[in-house]
Amino acid sequence: MENTYYPPSPDQVPAELMKLHPAYKWRVFYVLLGIIFFMAFYFTLVAASGYLVYLAIIYPMGPVNKLTILLKLGAIATSVMFFVFTLKFLFKKSSYENPTDVEIREADHPRLFQFIRQLCQETGAPFPKKIVANEQINAAVFYDDTVLSMFLPVRKNLLIGLGLVNSLNLTEFKAVLAHEFGHFGQRSMKLGSYVYMANRIIHDMVYNRDRWDRTLDEWSRSDIRISVFAWILKAFIWVVRQVLALAYQGINLLHASLSRQMEFNADRVAVSVTGSGQIINGLSKLMRSSAAMNLAMNQLSNAADHKLYTKDLFYHQFAAEQYLLNKHPEYQDRQPHYDESGRPFIFTAADEEVPDMYASHPSNYDREQNAKAIYVEGPTDNRPPWLLFDNAEQLKETITEKLYQNAGLLRDNAKLSSPEAVNNFIQAELQETSFDERYRGAYDSRYIHPFPTENAEEEALKRFPDEQAAQAALSSLYGKELEAQMAHRRELQEELAQIINAANSGGKKQHFTFRGKPASPEKAQELYDIVNKEITDQYNGWFKTFDETTHLLHLALMQHQQLPEKEAYLKRCDFHNRIQSYYFMLEETQTGFQQTLKEAIGMGQLDEGDVLRFEGSFNHYQKILNEVVEEAREVLMPSFEYVEEGYLKDFLLEGNVIRGGSNLLNNTWISKFSEQMNTVLSRTRRLYFKSLGKIIKMQEAVREA
Repeated sequence: MENTYYPPSPDQVPAELMKLHPAYKWRVFYVLLGIIFFMAFYFTLVAASGYLVYLAIIYPMGPVNKLTILLKLGAIATSVMFFVFTLKFLFKKSSYENPTDVEIREADHPRLFQFIRQLCQETGAPFPKKIVANEQINAAVFYDDTVLSMFLPVRKNLLIGLGLVNSLNLTEFKAVLAHEFGHFGQRSMKLGSYVYMANRIIHDMVYNRDRWDRTLDEWSRSDIRISVFAWILKAFIWVVRQVLALAYQGINLLHASLSRQMEFNADRVAVSVTGSGQIINGLSKLMRSSAAMNLAMNQLSNAADHKLYTKDLFYHQFAAEQYLLNKHPEYQDRQPHYDESGRPFIFTAADEEVPDMYASHPSNYDREQNAKAIYVEGPTDNRPPWLLFDNAEQLKETITEKLYQNAGLLRDNAKLSSPEAVNNFIQAELQETSFDERYRGAYDSRYIHPFPTENAEEEALKRFPDEQAAQAALSSLYGKELEAQMAHRRELQEELAQIINAANSGGKKQHFTFRGKPASPEKAQELYDIVNKEITDQYNGWFKTFDETTHLLHLALMQHQQLPEKEAYLKRCDFHNRIQSYYFMLEETQTGFQQTLKEAIGMGQLDEGDVLRFEGSFNHYQKILNEVVEEAREVLMPSFEYVEEGYLKDFLLEGNVIRGGSNLLNNTWISKFSEQMNTVLSRTRRLYFKSLGKIIKMQEAVREA
C-alpha cells in the first residue's frame, strides 16, 4: 500500500553523489591506526599492571623482618592500586539519559513507524532499536556504550525532538532523519564508537578524580614509612596521565577531520532521498526555531509563577516564532542568491554559525557547498510532520508535563490548562512589554539610564518652560537622529558579534574583514575592546541625553497640562530606578557566583585554605541576595498586568534566602542558592520590562492628552 505521508524522492540521482572521496578513506585509515596504537598501549598497561600484582605476591621476601614485611605489603598494595587504576575504566557504562524522553511505540503512532521503515529501506539503514521523543530541536542517533560495544554489534536508537518536528515541513523532516540514518549506515560510525570509547577511557584516566584518588591521597598523608609507596605511585600516575593527555589530543585531532567528512557524507544521503535544497532549508530554520523555543520557555516560566501551566509547549513555540517573524527582520527566511549555473544558495562564506543541534558539525556554508556540489532537484511536501503522529496531542501533553516536572515548576498538584488560556496571559505580557515602532528599537535592546529624580520637576520646567517648547522638542524626539543612532548601534553590535565569531572559530578563519580591511583572529581582543568602547561611549553619551530628555519632556508636559497622573508617574519612575539597580547588582552577583563555582569545580581536590576562600565568596554572594530580598520587604510595588499592588519581596521570592555560614561547598546548598538567585534575577528582569512598558504607555497618554 502506498504511504501517502511519505514525500516523493528525486527522480534522478547521479551515481557519483555517494562516491566516497579518497581523502576520506585515508582519514579512516589514520584514525583506525591511532585507535589501534592506543588500544595496544592501554591493554598492555592493564596486562603489565596485572603482572606487577603477580610479581609482588610471588617475589621472594628474603629474611623476615619489619623492613621486608613492610616492603612486601607496600609493593603488593602499590601494584594492586595501579592495577585497579587501569582496570576500573573498562567497566564504566556510558548511557544516554534524559528525564523528558518518551518512548514512541508503533501501536500508538503507526504512521511514523511506517514512514521511518520506508526511509530506512530507501537509505539502506537498519531500523532503530528504539525511537524516543522529547522537547528538543534535535534529531540524533544514540546508544548505550560499554567496552563490549567495541566488539559486538550494538543497535542504535533514534531521538526525535518535537521542537524540530514543529519547525520543518515534511520533506525537510525527511531530510534531517535521512542525515541521521546516513550515520546509521556508515561503517565509520562504528569507528566513531571506538574513538568515543578511547576518548572516554583517556579522559577519565587523565582528568577524573574519584574514590580511587581520594584513597591514594589519604594513603599519602599516613605515616612516612607507609606513605612512601603512595608517593611513588603518585609520581608514576602523573607520568602516565601526561602521556595519555597527549594521546587524547592526538586521537581527537585525527577524528575531527574524519567526523567533518562523515557529516558531509550523511548530508549526501539526505540529498539522495530529498534533493539538494531540503537539508539546507531545514538548517536555515534552526536558529529561528531555537530562539522561538527559548522565548516560549521564558514565557511559560513567567506563566508558571502565576500557576498557569500549558498542555502544549509546541503551540507556544509556534506562536513565539510568529512573533519573532513579525517583530525582528533578522529572523525572516533568507533570500537565496544564485551562482553562474543558476543554483540557489542560502548561506555565504561569512556564515560561520552552527545550530545547537549540529554544534560539532561543519559550518552551514560548508554543508551547503557540499550538498549542492552535485545538484539534485527534488520535490517539496509542505505539509507538517505532525501528520506522522497518530496521537500527537497526547504526546505533546506528556512531554510538556515531563518538562514541567523536571524543572520543578508544577506545584500543589496543579492542572495543565489549554494552550489558548495560557496564551492569553502571554499576549497580555507582550502587550505590556512591547514598544511601538516609532521608538526604533530604543527600548528593546538596551537598558535605559535611571530617571533623574532629584529636583526633576523644577529641571523639567527649566528645560521646557512652556507647552510650546515641549511640543517643539517632542516633534524631533523620535525622528531621524534617533533612527541614525539606533542604526549605528546595530552596526556596532553586528561588528561585535563578527569579532566574537572570529575569535571562537577554532582556527577555521585565517582572517576576516573588519571595516573594509582584513583582520586576523589574533587581533580579535584588541578590536573587541575598540568596538565595545564605542558602544559604551554612545550609551553613556547620546543615549543618556536622550533618556534624560525624554523623561523631563513628558514630566514638563504633565505639569503644563496639570495632569493628575504626574504623581503616579514619578512613583513608577522611582520604583523603576530601584528595580534596575537591583537587577544590575544581582546580575553581577550571579556572574561572580558562577565563575567562583566553576573555579572550585575545576580545582577538584581542595585544601583547607581553598575551602575557606570559596566559602567566603559564597557567603558574600548570599549576603547580597539576602540584602536585596530583605530590602524588598519594605518596597511597595505598583500594579501590573497579572501582578497586584503589594510588597516587592512577595513577588521576588517565596520564603527566605537560604542561610550562609560554613559548610557551603555541598550540592544541596549550591543548588538551592543557585535556584533562588535565578528566580529573583529572572523576576527582577521581568519587572524591569513591565515597569518600563507601563512608563512608556503613560508617556504616550500624555502626548495624546
